[in-house]
Amino acid sequence: MEPREVARSVSSKFLIKNKIAPHGYLVENVFREIFYTYNIDYIYRKFNKKRLGVIVKDELGVSIGINNLFPFKKVFSTGHEVGHFFMDLPNCQIGTFSDDNKTTNIDTKNLQVETRANIFASHLICPEDVLEYYLNEGTNFFEIANCLRMSYESLKWRIVDYIKTHYSLYYNQILKLVEDFIACSKKQRHKDSMLYTKLLELDYSIHGYNKKLLEQWT
Repeated sequence: MEPREVARSVSSKFLIKNKIAPHGYLVENVFREIFYTYNIDYIYRKFNKKRLGVIVKDELGVSIGINNLFPFKKVFSTGHEVGHFFMDLPNCQIGTFSDDNKTTNIDTKNLQVETRANIFASHLICPEDVLEYYLNEGTNFFEIANCLRMSYESLKWRIVDYIKTHYSLYYNQILKLVEDFIACSKKQRHKDSMLYTKLLELDYSIHGYNKKLLEQWT
């Protein structure tokens, strides 16, 4: 399965099992359930300054370690290691994935593995259904980031990926849309952004989900 599909499966099961609405989604709660369900040891402490995280599978089980020198990367690094757990560790009885700040010197195969884990993390932290909920509600960029405990940089590229997946636009057009959304959000004018007025064309007289429902009956 592609990393987007794996992440969607994990987040959807969590939402359904716990009867959580999209606006109540928080990936830290997903992490806790995964660690409890699969008996994963989670360690948050100081490591070598070049290391963001590591996941180890041995005779004693699975352990995830996250470097507390980079607290602003804690959520994404944890999601990255969880991605390795679901996509890579099932294929090996014993294995270690050590993830560093720079990946420019690793071989092509490992780079693909790390890229897949990054995509998984992005989609687990911000599932498509959850992102669509906030966009349908007309939420601004920074509110979405705060609700999801997501860094601004991570959310920026998550929205870029979402638009790229659903709309036939050139890459520079997508970047322009997202950067305009961020700029308008800083001024509390996000509903005037091109993302909302040109791309999504939302009608704020009713909620987005109600609009979808009405369209089914018209």
